[in-house]
Amino acid sequence: MTITNDLCRILHVALTAKFLLVFPGYLLGHDFIVKPSRTMAAEGESLTTAVLLTELYIRPDRVLPESSVELHVVAGGKKTAIPLKASEEAMALLGSVKAPTSRTFILSGHRLASVRSGANRKGTSQPGGGAAGPVKSENFSKALINVSARDNGYAALSGDRLEIVPVTNPALVKAGGEMAVRILFDGRPVKTNLLATYDGFSAEPHKVAHQLESGADGTAKFSLNSPGLWMVRAAHSLEEPADTHSRYSATAVLIFSVQ
Repeated sequence: MTITNDLCRILHVALTAKFLLVFPGYLLGHDFIVKPSRTMAAEGESLTTAVLLTELYIRPDRVLPESSVELHVVAGGKKTAIPLKASEEAMALLGSVKAPTSRTFILSGHRLASVRSGANRKGTSQPGGGAAGPVKSENFSKALINVSARDNGYAALSGDRLEIVPVTNPALVKAGGEMAVRILFDGRPVKTNLLATYDGFSAEPHKVAHQLESGADGTAKFSLNSPGLWMVRAAHSLEEPADTHSRYSATAVLIFSVQ
């Protein structure tokens, strides 16, 4: 039994190392996620949303400061702020909003940008062996509500710098089918790494159903193995010389429901 457990640990470390080599810059850590209490709400009905940090998808793990996060409802081309309140019991920031429409709308969360010392970035260095410069990082997450075959609101943009946009209407695909998304950075398609998984897939942190990469057109496809609440997570970084930082890093998450 001891040998088996040791071998499992060795294999886990080896596979993680291989994954990080294949997808450079994809550092495992807490992910910023907007998780609605439900994904369907009639116009005028109240909807509760949790904004959380998680390592075990999609379970809350740490409460963010209220001042570090913005949450909006995006509908009809307008963005309306949703007040947030920290809840230690829920281990999340909680917000409540009345559904502005029975058609598709978006709950859009933004963890505000922060700058950290490059010395805290594992495995990075400047050419010549010097310490990496400061990194500006921010996180985006959005959830699709009331997705249906009657409108194309699923493809609406929230305007985040890094954004995941469905190509496939989630309302038209069921478990066992295929989902396509496009990754945009500064409004343009970008080739980058991403993962896709569903709530309850695994009891292990960062274990996911799919690890993949978008093409040059920003598009990636994956199979929907199960019904339920799905998340897609993309990461992107680049050199960005500025007064406050030398590199920019961002993650984006898309939440949607599959029947």
